[in-house]
Parts: sequence; C-alpha cells; structure tokens
Amino acid sequence: MKHPFDIPESKKIRLIINTDAKNEADDQFAIVHALLTPRFKIKGIIGAHFGTHRTENSMQESYDEVVKVLDFVNLKDEVNIYKGAVYHYG
Repeated sequence: MKHPFDIPESKKIRLIINTDAKNEADDQFAIVHALLTPRFKIKGIIGAHFGTHRTENSMQESYDEVVKVLDFVNLKDEVNIYKGAVYHYG
C-alpha cells in the first residue's frame, strides 16, 4: 500500500494479523487501522476460529469477513489472506 510519505524499510514492523473478524465488530476497525499505518508491513491476515456457540463455520466466516474488508478498501490483491485452524470440540 502506498502512503503519502515513506518509512525506511529498517523501521517498518512486519505484522501478521490473526483475527476472528466475524465474531465482533472491533476487528474490522483494527484491520483497517493496521493497513493504514505506514510503519506496519502486513505480511498476511489469518481468519481465525472463534468457537461453535453461534456457528459451525466460524473460521470460514472470519476468513470471508477479512476478504470483504479488504475488498471494501480495495486491497484484496495486495494482502495475503489465510485460513486459520479449525477446532472441533467434543
């Protein structure tokens, strides 16, 4: 992502975001905030599982929400998106 000013590469912080983006609304704001922070070099975003209390597909729903957020800010092709682990409670 191009910012109006440059941060030297040696000063950038490599960051991987692990998020249960579909669980609560705060994660979408955190994702966009991180993307707009020039010092962060986002290496990827992982859609995380948040339990089975509301849905059986929480990881996939978080992944889909990350895709939606990145598409909304026109950065879907600039950031790697990954699916996190799926936990099975028994």
